[in-house]
Amino acid sequence: MVKFTDIYPAISTLLKPGDITDDTEVTITGYEIRNLKTFKGDVKPFTVLSFAGLEKELRLNFGTGDKIKQAYGDEQDEWIGKKIILFPDKVRTPDGMKDSIQVRVPAGWRSKKDPQKPLIPSYDERNPPTDNDDDSGY
Repeated sequence: MVKFTDIYPAISTLLKPGDITDDTEVTITGYEIRNLKTFKGDVKPFTVLSFAGLEKELRLNFGTGDKIKQAYGDEQDEWIGKKIILFPDKVRTPDGMKDSIQVRVPAGWRSKKDPQKPLIPSYDERNPPTDNDDDSGY
């Protein structure tokens, strides 16, 4: 059998989870606000980032955008030239666990709000916290 999608593959400028298979450090070269369809089918504005050396772009959701905002500030023009790390991950959705692309800021970058304060570490299964990371004071 021949699938329609084999003959007419979807052409997209947006990154999909399978496009990022390992930690990938990229430099933001620009952004655009685009009205795109959500998974529920309605159309909403999204920030779409472009990167040096990558043909495809990343549509930000609230979580990924907020991680970048915490590091580099609320003004998206100031994100240009900054580095982020794209990495594959799974997220819980109403339909179960789904593949996704997540972001984190490279180690050593400082918070835009308080440049003297290091960013709160981002932990995942590849970067778990150690006993020394607990600064709760207890």
